[in-house]
Amino acid sequence: MKRFIRRTNTRLVHVVLGEFARHLIQLYKNNDVSEFQEIADAIEILYIRGTDYNREALTGGLLETIKCHCVCNNLDPEQFAKFLKPLSIRHWKSMDQS
Repeated sequence: MKRFIRRTNTRLVHVVLGEFARHLIQLYKNNDVSEFQEIADAIEILYIRGTDYNREALTGGLLETIKCHCVCNNLDPEQFAKFLKPLSIRHWKSMDQS
Protein backbone atom coordinates (compact mmCIF):
# COMPACT_ATOMS: atom_id res chain seq x y z
CA MET A 1 0.00 0.00 0.00
CA LYS A 2 2.83 2.43 0.83
CA ARG A 3 4.36 1.94 -2.62
CA PHE A 4 1.04 2.74 -4.25
CA ILE A 5 0.61 5.93 -2.22
CA ARG A 6 4.15 7.10 -2.96
CA ARG A 7 3.66 6.54 -6.69
CA THR A 8 0.46 8.55 -6.88
CA ASN A 9 0.71 11.28 -4.24
CA THR A 10 0.77 14.22 -6.67
CA ARG A 11 -2.41 13.44 -8.64
CA LEU A 12 -5.99 14.55 -8.22
CA VAL A 13 -7.72 12.85 -5.32
CA HIS A 14 -10.57 11.25 -7.32
CA VAL A 15 -8.15 9.92 -9.92
CA VAL A 16 -5.88 8.47 -7.25
CA LEU A 17 -8.79 6.90 -5.38
CA GLY A 18 -10.05 5.38 -8.62
CA GLU A 19 -6.63 3.87 -9.27
CA PHE A 20 -6.49 2.67 -5.68
CA ALA A 21 -9.89 1.00 -6.13
CA ARG A 22 -8.58 -0.85 -9.18
CA HIS A 23 -5.50 -1.83 -7.17
CA LEU A 24 -7.76 -3.26 -4.43
CA ILE A 25 -9.74 -5.23 -7.03
CA GLN A 26 -6.50 -6.73 -8.32
CA LEU A 27 -5.39 -7.64 -4.80
CA TYR A 28 -8.75 -9.29 -4.21
CA LYS A 29 -8.49 -11.25 -7.47
CA ASN A 30 -5.06 -12.43 -6.29
CA ASN A 31 -6.53 -13.48 -2.91
CA ASP A 32 -4.36 -10.90 -1.14
CA VAL A 33 -6.69 -9.21 1.34
CA SER A 34 -4.16 -9.03 4.18
CA GLU A 35 -4.36 -5.21 4.36
CA PHE A 36 -8.09 -4.82 3.72
CA GLN A 37 -9.04 -4.49 7.38
CA GLU A 38 -6.43 -1.77 7.88
CA ILE A 39 -7.66 0.01 4.76
CA ALA A 40 -11.26 -0.22 5.98
CA ASP A 41 -10.18 1.32 9.29
CA ALA A 42 -8.54 4.23 7.45
CA ILE A 43 -11.65 4.77 5.29
CA GLU A 44 -13.84 4.86 8.39
CA ILE A 45 -11.57 7.39 10.10
CA LEU A 46 -11.74 9.63 7.04
CA TYR A 47 -15.54 9.42 7.02
CA ILE A 48 -15.61 10.36 10.72
CA ARG A 49 -12.89 13.01 10.86
CA GLY A 50 -12.59 14.14 7.26
CA THR A 51 -14.14 17.09 5.51
CA ASP A 52 -17.19 16.94 3.26
CA TYR A 53 -14.74 16.88 0.35
CA ASN A 54 -13.00 13.82 1.85
CA ARG A 55 -16.29 12.00 2.30
CA GLU A 56 -17.45 12.81 -1.22
CA ALA A 57 -14.11 11.68 -2.64
CA LEU A 58 -14.28 8.41 -0.73
CA THR A 59 -17.81 7.69 -1.87
CA GLY A 60 -17.47 8.83 -5.49
CA GLY A 61 -13.80 8.10 -6.05
CA LEU A 62 -13.21 4.91 -4.10
CA LEU A 63 -16.36 3.04 -3.11
CA GLU A 64 -18.24 3.69 -6.35
CA THR A 65 -15.24 2.66 -8.43
CA ILE A 66 -14.90 -0.54 -6.40
CA LYS A 67 -18.56 -1.38 -7.05
CA CYS A 68 -18.28 -0.64 -10.78
CA HIS A 69 -15.09 -2.62 -11.25
CA CYS A 70 -16.49 -5.55 -9.30
CA VAL A 71 -19.38 -5.75 -11.74
CA CYS A 72 -17.02 -5.43 -14.72
CA ASN A 73 -14.83 -8.23 -13.31
CA ASN A 74 -17.73 -10.54 -12.40
CA LEU A 75 -17.03 -10.13 -8.69
CA ASP A 76 -19.59 -9.69 -5.94
CA PRO A 77 -19.23 -6.13 -4.57
CA GLU A 78 -20.47 -7.35 -1.20
CA GLN A 79 -17.19 -9.23 -0.80
CA PHE A 80 -15.63 -5.79 -0.30
CA ALA A 81 -18.47 -4.47 1.84
CA LYS A 82 -17.83 -7.12 4.49
CA PHE A 83 -14.58 -5.33 5.39
CA LEU A 84 -16.18 -1.89 5.80
CA LYS A 85 -17.08 -0.28 9.11
CA PRO A 86 -20.54 1.12 10.04
CA LEU A 87 -20.30 4.63 8.61
CA SER A 88 -18.54 3.41 5.48
CA ILE A 89 -21.26 0.78 5.00
CA ARG A 90 -23.90 3.50 5.22
CA HIS A 91 -22.23 5.39 2.36
CA TRP A 92 -21.76 2.12 0.43
CA LYS A 93 -25.48 1.36 0.69
CA SER A 94 -26.49 4.95 -0.11
CA MET A 95 -25.07 4.50 -3.61
CA ASP A 96 -27.69 1.81 -4.27
CA GLN A 97 -30.45 4.26 -3.40
CA SER A 98 -29.39 7.05 -5.74
